Amino acid sequence: MLRLKNPLGFPGGNPGVNWGHIALGSQPRFSGVAIPGSTSFANLGIGGRGTSTIAGAPTSAMGVLGPVWLSGTSGYVNFSGRAATNDALMTIAAMVMQTGGSASANVILQTSGSSNTGWDLRTSSLQVQMVAPAVAAISSGINLTLNVPYFIAASINASKSSFLVLNLLTGQINTAAVSTGSTPLAPNGVYTLGSDNSGRFWVGQIAAVMASAQFMSVPQLLQWAQAPWDFWYPRTFDGIFLSGLKKVVAAPTHFSRGFPDGGVQVT
Repeated sequence: MLRLKNPLGFPGGNPGVNWGHIALGSQPRFSGVAIPGSTSFANLGIGGRGTSTIAGAPTSAMGVLGPVWLSGTSGYVNFSGRAATNDALMTIAAMVMQTGGSASANVILQTSGSSNTGWDLRTSSLQVQMVAPAVAAISSGINLTLNVPYFIAASINASKSSFLVLNLLTGQINTAAVSTGSTPLAPNGVYTLGSDNSGRFWVGQIAAVMASAQFMSVPQLLQWAQAPWDFWYPRTFDGIFLSGLKKVVAAPTHFSRGFPDGGVQVT
């Protein structure tokens, strides 16, 4: 009997750029993954190489998300050489697990190295938000649970926002389409991982993160959620072959209850 790997689990192998991925868009801004045993974070080259600068005291570990980066409540990484364009459209996504800070704001990625500029993806009292600092905070109405790994994706334009949160242990998906958007203040060309440059640090683990200057609808985010790691870990020929088999032998993708084979639930 052929047993296929759960598509929600860390895939292993080498990270890279999936140039045909739906989330890449025509204006990709950043993609990065945690480095095993390193307090830095690998810039996969999307949007330019630039340089990275570590601040504070981040740490690294191996967990259910594979290699992960931890801010240590004070650490962050700045990536220079990013676009200083004031992007009216933005999608930010990440593989994360929040372990603390449940009563505060926790910033995963900010598209600027200057406070109160650019976009950021964060939680506030565990609720996922897309924020244009000093302008507007768009709430998803979706709350995380501490110590649970998630794939989080948020997309925004001037008039609307899309959110998706996928529990990587159970396969449950929560989505939100919000009829509110915003436009940020111009960024400075430096992206910040794990902080918003105003003292709001991510308390937990980050395995992978991305940003692209495009808007994605909830149906598009749902399409991505069928194989959430593929953006950062493109499948080899063998993986694609097995994926094709899975479409034949697996149960339907969406379930109302139960996920014994890594299926996906939409609520």
